[in-house]
Amino acid sequence: MQATLGTFVATFLFAMVVLAALPDQANQGLPELSLAVSIALVLVSSATFIYYLHHITTVMRVSHIIGSIGAQTRRSIAGLPPPDDPQVVVLGEVTQTVPASEPGMVSNVDLPLLARLAREHDCAITVVPTPGDFVVAGAPLLRIHRIADATPRPVPVEAAEQGVTIGVERTPGQDLGFGFRQLADIAERALSPGINDVTTAVRAGQEAHDLLRRLATRPDPTHIVRDDDGTVRAQMRSISYDTILAMIIDDIRLVSRQQPRVQRLLDSVVHDVASVALPVHHAAIRRRLPTPAADNLP
Repeated sequence: MQATLGTFVATFLFAMVVLAALPDQANQGLPELSLAVSIALVLVSSATFIYYLHHITTVMRVSHIIGSIGAQTRRSIAGLPPPDDPQVVVLGEVTQTVPASEPGMVSNVDLPLLARLAREHDCAITVVPTPGDFVVAGAPLLRIHRIADATPRPVPVEAAEQGVTIGVERTPGQDLGFGFRQLADIAERALSPGINDVTTAVRAGQEAHDLLRRLATRPDPTHIVRDDDGTVRAQMRSISYDTILAMIIDDIRLVSRQQPRVQRLLDSVVHDVASVALPVHHAAIRRRLPTPAADNLP
C-alpha cells in the first residue's frame, strides 16, 4: 500500500513540476525528456495499481493471513536461544526494583543494553514481564540482583527503562505468544454462531499444530546474556509451553464442543505433540489428552 501510494504521489508531483516548466511560447522547445519520464511514470502507476488490486484481494483471504501468521511465528521460534543452553539461572538477592513508568504492552526488550548497564553497575538484571504481557504503571518491570561478592551500585531508573519498550499493542518478534493468540482468535471467531466457519477454524488449528510441534522439542526458553567468564548479566523469560497449549487447545476446545471436526483435530494435535515432546512438557500435555493414552506418558 505504501509503495502504491508513493508511486502515485511521485507521478503527480513530477507531472506538476513538468507542467510548470512548460514554455509559454509555441516556438520554444518542449522538455522532451521530462515529458517522456512523466509518461513512463503514468504507465508505472497504472501497472502498480493493477498489481495492487491483485495483491490486496490475495492478502485479504483468511488462508493467506493464517499462513503469514505462521511464517512470522516460525521466525520468532528460530530466534529463540538454542535448546541446549542452560534454561535455569539462579541469581543473587534483589537489591533494587525498577517499576514501570507507564501502562502498556511489553513489545521489545533490549537485553544487550541491559547487560551493558549491569556491567557498569556490577549487578545482574532480570526482566519481570515477558514480551506480550501488559504492565500497569508502578508494577515491577526490572529487578536488580547482586552477583558474587560485588557490591551493586544503584541503577538509574531512566537508563534502565530504555531497555524495555512499552507500546499500545502486541507486536511479533520477541512476543512468541502473539502468533498463537492470533490463530486462537481466528479459530474462535470462525466458530462463533454468527459465522460458523468450521473450515477456517480447522485451518488455524493446522497452522498451530506445526508451531506446537516445533516448540515441543524445546524447553521453555530463557534469554540470557553472559560475560565471557560466564557471569549472567541480563535474562528474560519467554512464554511457557503450558500457556501456549492453553491458548490453542483449551480455548478452542471450549468453543468447539458442537464441532466434531475441530474436536478430532485438537485431539490429534495433542497426541502428535505428545509423541515428540520433551519430558518437561509431558505434564502439560497429559492434562489435555482426552483419552487413556495419557497414561502412556511418563
